[in-house]
Parts: sequence; C-alpha cells; structure tokens
Amino acid sequence: MVNYSYIVPRSEISYEDLGRLKTDAWNLLGASISSKGENPGNYIIRDILPQTDLGITSAANDSWVFSLTAGDNQVVSKKLDDDTHVVFIGVAYPDQSKVVSKITFARGSAEVLAIYQIQKLYAEREPVGYFKQPVAYSGGDTVTVRFTATADDSTEQLILLGYVAEPKGKHISGK
Repeated sequence: MVNYSYIVPRSEISYEDLGRLKTDAWNLLGASISSKGENPGNYIIRDILPQTDLGITSAANDSWVFSLTAGDNQVVSKKLDDDTHVVFIGVAYPDQSKVVSKITFARGSAEVLAIYQIQKLYAEREPVGYFKQPVAYSGGDTVTVRFTATADDSTEQLILLGYVAEPKGKHISGK
C-alpha cells in the first residue's frame, strides 16, 4: 500500500470525500482501541483540545495559539495515556500573518510519520487543508508536532484538526 503525506486544500475536496476522510479517521481510532484489547463502544470520540489533550502550554483556555520563533518549533511533545488515542486529519489556518511553512508529525523524537508543506493554503479563500491520509497515534505513543516558521510570531493561530478517543467518563460521561 502507498502511504501519502500531502495536504489537499478544502476547495479541492468534495463533501463526500471529506465525509470518507472523517469516517476513515474514526475507523483508525476504533482499530487502535481494539488493538489494545479494549471495546470501542466504551469510548467517546471528540475534537482534540490543545491544552487538555496535547499539553500545549501556550494554548491557554484550550485555544490554538502558539508563540513561535523563526526556524523549527516543537509545539507538541505529549506521551498519551494508555487509554487515549489521537488522529489528525488536517489543519485550519485563520491567522493573517501565516508564518508557518511546514508541519512535521513524529512518534517520539525520531520516527517521522508525515511532513506537510502548507504554504499553498495561504492562497486559499478558506485556508483549510486535509491530509490525504490521517496521522494516527495509539495509547502510550508520544505525539510530537513541529512547526517550521519563516519569522517570529508570538500569537500565531493554527488549528490542528482531528479527534481524540478516550474512555467514557474521562472527560465526557457518555450516558
């Protein structure tokens, strides 16, 4: 099977394809849960919260705001709880300054899972892009995300789109 590591602007994706991408992401989470011997029916799937789920300290009140310097910036380094699974499906870039040129996802510090050059989103009316294939992490993995910035910016807003699966009752009752 071919692995894909590129971003597709929202303007180039049909609603049907976007629905399939989300379903693929949810199925990856279910498979990840099952691989740990757990029942996916005992889990909640919800949007990722930057501070709560990824430990992003600059994300006060769970907002996607980053303080960046020109060059590589490690914005996430979070070891997931054994019962927490994460999948990223894309990025939204509402910030006007647009200093991030590249996003790198890794498992730990060495195993690079995907690299996305996102500058083509700068030209889009709706600066949202989806990954050709979701980037998934299983419970116990260390999620590492790096942004490459072309300049310093203390209030860069870049939203990582995706989902977290966690046991019912951890944050949401699921009743």
